[in-house]
Amino acid sequence: MLRGSSALALIMLFIFLTGCSSIENVPEEAVEDELPYASISFYISVGNPEKALSEYKQASVKEPESEETRLLYSRLLLLAGRLEEAQAELDKLVAADPQNTDALFNLSLIEGIRGNRGAQKEFLQKIIEIDKEHVQAAAHASLGEISLIEEDYSKAREYFEGALKVDPQNTVALMGLGNISLREEKNEEALKLFDRVLINEHAFSFAYLDRSKARRALGDTPGALADITEAINLDKEYYWNYIDRGRLLIELRRKGDALADFNKAVQIDPDYFIAYVYRAGLNYEADKINAAIKDYEKVIEKKPDYHFAYSPLGELYFVTDNWSRSAEMFEKAYEYDTLEYSYILLKALALKQGTMDKEARKYLEGMIKQLPGESWYYTIARYLAGAASEFAAVNAANKEKDKIIKGQMLFYIGSQFLCEGKTVAGLKYLIEARDIKGQGSIERKIAHWLLLEDNQQDE
Repeated sequence: MLRGSSALALIMLFIFLTGCSSIENVPEEAVEDELPYASISFYISVGNPEKALSEYKQASVKEPESEETRLLYSRLLLLAGRLEEAQAELDKLVAADPQNTDALFNLSLIEGIRGNRGAQKEFLQKIIEIDKEHVQAAAHASLGEISLIEEDYSKAREYFEGALKVDPQNTVALMGLGNISLREEKNEEALKLFDRVLINEHAFSFAYLDRSKARRALGDTPGALADITEAINLDKEYYWNYIDRGRLLIELRRKGDALADFNKAVQIDPDYFIAYVYRAGLNYEADKINAAIKDYEKVIEKKPDYHFAYSPLGELYFVTDNWSRSAEMFEKAYEYDTLEYSYILLKALALKQGTMDKEARKYLEGMIKQLPGESWYYTIARYLAGAASEFAAVNAANKEKDKIIKGQMLFYIGSQFLCEGKTVAGLKYLIEARDIKGQGSIERKIAHWLLLEDNQQDE
């Protein structure tokens, strides 16, 4: 999934390979033209390089061995993703003329696509040494893009500024500098740079997307939303447009609209995890338990090391009576955050709720040494393990001055009462735990769900 500076590589590839040709008000079908490459330009602009290759084969009959014809052919192969064939053609051009900067630049693009940054840099440095201005700007911009990827922002700025000295309208350099300015929180500067891009590239979706970030940082929320929406209008299949607009809509409390954007992102790329994360969060907050479970499960299926999903899954499985899965999720959550001691207590409680008392007691006996002595965690752990009396636990909770901690303690006491069949007393403590204001603890959320009439398990 391309994001951020990675997208600049695609920008550079398309801008350089398509050259400066403008395709405005083009009819649905390419019109015959005296110039042999008019239809080729059309098919490149509409994203059909294979069709462009077909047109090339017909057009190249006039000058099959000219440098221009062979260079065009290599560019078309590159756009079509046929890298080996493109490289073979370009190697021939460079062998015939080692100072062919156009061919050297295309070779640098191939190495960039392959992830061979060292080889890519070598080609770009050769271009700068040859000093042909029309390609030198692109070379500087590409080196800036590589420096961005390597997080060497001062070097990236130097290269991008070098590109603009040669070509003040270089799109990649302006976009790169704009992104550096955003990173450095120079948002006014970033805004001006993206404005410059849009003067010449008024239909360039990435410029609208990045300008929206500058506007958002400057407090212009309506302008930011308008820019992201324009980016979507220009590129309706770009995954990150919907993620960014969805996040902004959440800030604006338009959660229904945000959900629609995350749904669209999932539709575009069902194998990437980020949209599931945000959609799961919205469902979690809206008490849509089953829907949240499905999305969080998708998250850990697609990205198992996204550990932030394990705690909510533990909570969600707890209230749907899937005790073993709940215990498993809390155990995984604790593996990633060993300072969140609630995970130890919650795993033990899940085991107890699932009538696995022996397993719960054994687990607590093994883990209790990891809890801070004299802490409320330690007190509750001893109570759940049967090493402390009910009176001691209730008394400690009643004496607790911190309301949030008191609510957490009452949750465990109430849950233990429910395990023991003391339903009235158990529900009383859960209600008290839920109703303590100002706390956003895991325990309070579980209490809230347990006390819902039907758990809202519909989707």
